[in-house]
Amino acid sequence: MPKVGEKYIIELSEELKSADDKYYMIKGIGNTMISTYEVSRLKKYERDDEAYQRGLDEAWEAAEKVLMLESEELKEIFDVIYEEEVFGNFTPAKAIEKLRAYEEQKKAEDEIKVGDEVKDCEAEIGIVFDRKDNKYLIVYFDLAESDIYSGESERGELKKTGRHFPQAAELLAALGEGE
Repeated sequence: MPKVGEKYIIELSEELKSADDKYYMIKGIGNTMISTYEVSRLKKYERDDEAYQRGLDEAWEAAEKVLMLESEELKEIFDVIYEEEVFGNFTPAKAIEKLRAYEEQKKAEDEIKVGDEVKDCEAEIGIVFDRKDNKYLIVYFDLAESDIYSGESERGELKKTGRHFPQAAELLAALGEGE
């Protein structure tokens, strides 16, 4: 049901001339006409093609990303269970904003820091003691052999175990202060 204050777009379909004024037929609304004066009071609709294309691109980007999510991720990001709920409850821009925030959070969680316990490609577990560019200095503790050794690995060769030892960073800081 229409409400007072709502805005609508009309399309002029035909120009009619009379002795005193021009009139225009409104497309799709039977024989409804408006005068030149009434048309002059309307705001002309002009589509901003760049904004329109940006909106389409955002909608496709949001749809592609949402359709790739597992139901647990939908719940975590949007507090919904089904993709259709995202499309119905969020604008593409808002969906992308939430998706990007979630991706940044995941990226921060995946970042390897000094003190993180990691497993390398040979399934050996060690603790990160230093990082330079994309190389990590790992200290390995072989408790069965009472051995401690170190090695260097690249990010792609490491997987976080989920454990973190802040003492490693504290130890390095203390060693740095003692020099």
